[in-house]
Amino acid sequence: MKRSTPLMLGLLLVLGIAFLCLAVGTRYSEAVRRARETALKNDLAYAEESRIPVHVSHTGKDSVGSMFAEALKQELTHSTRYTPKYSEQAKNKFELYVGLVSVDAETKSDEGKRSVVSVVIEEFGLPNSYPVATMWYHKVIVVDKDSVSTVAKDLLDDMDARWCSYIKNSVGGCPKEKFYPSLY
Repeated sequence: MKRSTPLMLGLLLVLGIAFLCLAVGTRYSEAVRRARETALKNDLAYAEESRIPVHVSHTGKDSVGSMFAEALKQELTHSTRYTPKYSEQAKNKFELYVGLVSVDAETKSDEGKRSVVSVVIEEFGLPNSYPVATMWYHKVIVVDKDSVSTVAKDLLDDMDARWCSYIKNSVGGCPKEKFYPSLY
């Protein structure tokens, strides 16, 4: 009987340690999960803050040009890099200004089906600097009524490609531009 008591105590000790490890391990994984959630929330908040505000203005009385301007603003809300800026507030960070000028592309009988849109994008320098406009994008594109949202998505991709080329001042390492002419 004396031999079984130390064996029993040893077995209880091992079971106790195993139970403790499970308990600590559960708390540890819970703490890790909470830490990951907190880090993800912080990353999402930073990503939201770090998105570049883009002010979109439109000039033109054609319906397709107006639809395109609204589709571009909508696409900006889904972008991970840009966010729409709807009002003229005090400049507190780097901003981009997209100017759209559109006219009907067809004759009077086909009016409202297609527009020609001139797209100009300018940046006004970094915060705490004198706001000097720098135009780094100007293209003329044709937009059909049926492809307004697709062209708006393509314009954001083209903006990304041009911005990459403009910032890096090189040809390699950036995505290809979708609209002609490309920056070389």
